[in-house]
Amino acid sequence: MRSTTWSMVLTLFISVGLASEAEAGRATATLVNSSNFDIYELYLSPSHATRWGADQLRREVLETGYSFTLSGMSCGDYDIKIVDEDSDECIINEVYLCGDEGDWVLTDEELLECQGFETDTASVTLANRSSWDIHRLYISSSRSKRWGPDQLGDEILNSGYSFTLSGLDCGEYDLKLIDEDGDVCEVHEIYLCGAEGEQSLTDKDLLECQGF
Repeated sequence: MRSTTWSMVLTLFISVGLASEAEAGRATATLVNSSNFDIYELYLSPSHATRWGADQLRREVLETGYSFTLSGMSCGDYDIKIVDEDSDECIINEVYLCGDEGDWVLTDEELLECQGFETDTASVTLANRSSWDIHRLYISSSRSKRWGPDQLGDEILNSGYSFTLSGLDCGEYDLKLIDEDGDVCEVHEIYLCGAEGEQSLTDKDLLECQGF
């Protein structure tokens, strides 16, 4: 989970529909990617196996909004590993697949917990890799009509340094940056939840955002 200048995580929603009982002893699973992240790798193996099978996507990408079907599997317990565009891994163990089991839904909260992220709050580190110092940094909920206070306070995010925003509730946010020349960059509707890691701001990112 990434859009605009920075790639942000995420809602992963998986629906698993299993084959009808007409095909006795076999299972089919359809993964529907309704998240904001593309899925780059998908592995499936019997739970008793000590190694993962081949990547089921075979170098294809399961983009957000698309689905992928696994079929012809024998009934049994399976482990599933999903690797997203940020190389974050989610492993689900001992999923029993057989017949018509209905839908299995993996929510955003469940995925983040599966990947080891805290789900109640969000944090993100902005690394200034551009040639300009950042003098002001504002963040607000995308639902709000007003910007919050300057997160930098009396500090300056100099070129080559980083600044961490933390303790945010999970949700969509707008960001506004003002550099040393007074140029403004606004990024809208970034979904933040869990530890988003370090996001780099380059000269190209800043200039494109500012309309140059």
